Amino acid sequence: MKPTPGTLRQSRLWGTAWLLLLMAGCTGAPSSGTGSNESFQAEASSLAPLPASFRGELSCDDCKAVRLDLALDDGGRYLLKETHLGPGEQPRRRHRGQWQLTDGELSLGESAPVAAQRWQVAQGGDLVSQASRTPDGEAARLARLPEPLREPLEERYWKLVQVDGEVAVDGSAHIVLHSQEGRLAGSGGCNRLMGSYQREGDALSLAPLAATRKACQGPVMAQERALVEALGATRAFRLLADELELLDENDKVLARFEVVDLT
Repeated sequence: MKPTPGTLRQSRLWGTAWLLLLMAGCTGAPSSGTGSNESFQAEASSLAPLPASFRGELSCDDCKAVRLDLALDDGGRYLLKETHLGPGEQPRRRHRGQWQLTDGELSLGESAPVAAQRWQVAQGGDLVSQASRTPDGEAARLARLPEPLREPLEERYWKLVQVDGEVAVDGSAHIVLHSQEGRLAGSGGCNRLMGSYQREGDALSLAPLAATRKACQGPVMAQERALVEALGATRAFRLLADELELLDENDKVLARFEVVDLT
C-alpha cells in the first residue's frame, strides 16, 4: 500500500517528537561527581569561612568541666579534643571524622562522644546544643574563635602518634622541618633522622633520608622502619588544628603527628 502525503507528514512528526525526547533525556542527565560536592558547598556556606575553630565547656560528673576544642576544615573533616579540667588537666581524647551540615544542624557522627554529636548553627556562627549542658546548667555552646587554630608546618616539633595505621609505641619519635635550610631532623624512636624536604603549597617531598645505625628493641625498630617508609612515600600534607597528616600520591594517610610545645 502506497503511503499518502498525510501519512508521511504524520510519520515525520512522530520521528521529530522522539528525537526531541531523546535529546531532553540526554541533556537532563546529571553529571557524575559534581552534584554531591555542590550540595556540600551550599550547606557549608552557613559555616563560612572555613576552616574554623570552636571552644566551649560541658558539665562533668568527676571533674570541674570538660573543655571541647572543635576544628572544622573545608573538606568535611573535623578534629574534636576533650580536656578534663581540674588538677593536672590533660587532653583525654581526640576524635576525628567527617562532619555534615543539614538544615542548620551540624552532625559529627558516631566518632564523637554522644554529648557532642549534634549542634545547631546559631546566629553569629556559634554552635549550640540543647542536649548538653554547661557547668552552669545552660545549653551547651561552642563559641567560634576569631581565627582558626592551625599550627604551621615548619619550625614545630611534630610527635608521631600513628604510622601505617598503628599507634606509635614510642613517645620520642618525631620530625621537625626547618624552613631556612629546607632540612628535616627527627627521630624514629631509636635512631636520629636527617634529610631535606621540598614544599610547594600542600605538596611535600621528604626524601632523601639518612639515619644513624643503632639497634633497638623489636617494636621500636618496626615503627622506625614504617616511619622511614612513610616519610619516603610522602607526596602531600594536611593540617587541622594541632595535627599533621602525611599523605601519599593517592591521599592515603601514611602517618599522623601532634604538635608538642617545647617552651
